[in-house]
Amino acid sequence: MHGTTLRDLSRAYAAGALDRETYRRRRHELLSRIEAGQIAVEAFQAPEPDQRTVFPYDDDEGDTTQEILAPLPSTRAPPVPRKNRTPLFVALVLLAAGGAAAWYWSQHAEPAAPAPAAASAASTTVDPLSEFLAANQWDGPQLLALGARWDRLDDATHASLRDSASLRRLTDKALEQIQAENALITLGDAEEALATQQQLLDLMEHLGAEDTRLRRARQAWRQASADFAHQRVAAAAAAQQATAAAPSSTPAPPADAPAPVEAAAPASAAPPPSPVTPSAVDAPPAPAQKPATPAASTAPDSVPVAASQPAATKSARGACTASLAKTRKPYCQDTLANFGKGPALVVLPAGQFEMGGEAAAEQPRHGVTLSRSFAIGLFEVSAAEFAKFCKATHTTCPAQPWSDASLPVVNVSWAAAHAYVQWLSETTGADYRLPSEAQWEYAARAGSTTPYPFGNELLPTHARYSFKASVSTPLPAGDRSVNRNEFKLYHMLGNVREWVADGWRANYDNAGADGSAQNGDDGRHVVRGGSYADRAAALRSAARVPLDGNGDQYTGFRVVRMVE
Repeated sequence: MHGTTLRDLSRAYAAGALDRETYRRRRHELLSRIEAGQIAVEAFQAPEPDQRTVFPYDDDEGDTTQEILAPLPSTRAPPVPRKNRTPLFVALVLLAAGGAAAWYWSQHAEPAAPAPAAASAASTTVDPLSEFLAANQWDGPQLLALGARWDRLDDATHASLRDSASLRRLTDKALEQIQAENALITLGDAEEALATQQQLLDLMEHLGAEDTRLRRARQAWRQASADFAHQRVAAAAAAQQATAAAPSSTPAPPADAPAPVEAAAPASAAPPPSPVTPSAVDAPPAPAQKPATPAASTAPDSVPVAASQPAATKSARGACTASLAKTRKPYCQDTLANFGKGPALVVLPAGQFEMGGEAAAEQPRHGVTLSRSFAIGLFEVSAAEFAKFCKATHTTCPAQPWSDASLPVVNVSWAAAHAYVQWLSETTGADYRLPSEAQWEYAARAGSTTPYPFGNELLPTHARYSFKASVSTPLPAGDRSVNRNEFKLYHMLGNVREWVADGWRANYDNAGADGSAQNGDDGRHVVRGGSYADRAAALRSAARVPLDGNGDQYTGFRVVRMVE
């Protein structure tokens, strides 16, 4: 590792010399040594041209060098009279010698340099920046390839491109990419996001881009990297504390589940570092509007809602828009007045799907059209997030079976879950709801038509559930030890089952096709997704069961936010 830099590792990985796991491990070791002060951080120095790394994907498009050879001497002999044989013989000998000399010098002499005018004309036709922008590929290998193509250009071309509109456009786009990586930082994937931001900043510095926004982004990146280093230390301390505080007893599983085994509560996740750059322009706060009440029921008077709390100044709404559904990172969060961030959300596109399954309660299958895009919780609402609501509304939070506040909130009634989304609506000015059954199944399926979003069977890598032996705890918010679905959502199956807005009905007879919440028959409500204590069959995308409104230690919920 001595003498190795992050750039060296990135180039080796892009060239195929390192596999992904080795690259990530060595990068982690290098960052740890940098944070410990064992390696000094030096300013980037562009390599000399003869030291350029050659990548497998290099091509000849940027090479304008032309080898122009001087014309060979003429080998045609002058006319000789036929009868004079001796002069003819001498001429042939001289001709052969001249040809040999010409061949020798053609093999050993340096080729003539191209004319300055021709070189200048060739250089002006090369604009790798515009070609990169047109391709719009921002993966690590593509960034490295752009840097390699830049190194092959001459100084005159560099000077021309540094003053070009294409570099200004590239700077704007690079800043947008840096801002987009903030979503991963706030959602807990800070290490990869910070590495990507550093690669973008290093590339723009290498290209010689001069922009005050880049300088501010670099300063913010340094601060976020320092925050991340401190939070890794805090996370280790929290893990030790959580292990020491693990309870000695575990909750009983449902009647149809095997007895649970002992399991320590997962460690609390450290809070993410501050994003590298703030949002360019915050949207102005919208007037507070009372959200539409789900058709199933209204919250009883015994549960306080946001309207009962003291009036608070509304904070600016987060950038949760329908257009995010078309991006690679469709994440957003609203800010809660005096209470930090709201639940992390994923914006889903509008769409159609076939709802239902094989069981009687899942029949008849029917088509549903969700005509509006909506955002849904990346994870279930955690106990820590629900505690903000309890504090704001002066409500006693339900007792939790575990000490880790990053675990999903359970023992929460349907009415309390409904009151929580009303409070979010009042606090943010946005329209928060419990998901309808149709919205929930659409989000869980994520375009799949199989029993599970991952195919015809479920594995422990797909969800937290009782695969062979029973488990006694869910996974915390922020955990990525199980796979996300194609909508980038975690824990839609297993972990804890989730309240939806609909009342319980025995089947889908006369179900609407617009995906709205339905009234129930007997005062019970629907829960979806199965829990950590269930077997795989209960975790099918179409599975649904009734539950009275009181909740239990296997049931939580996630939120939906309507977007425009």
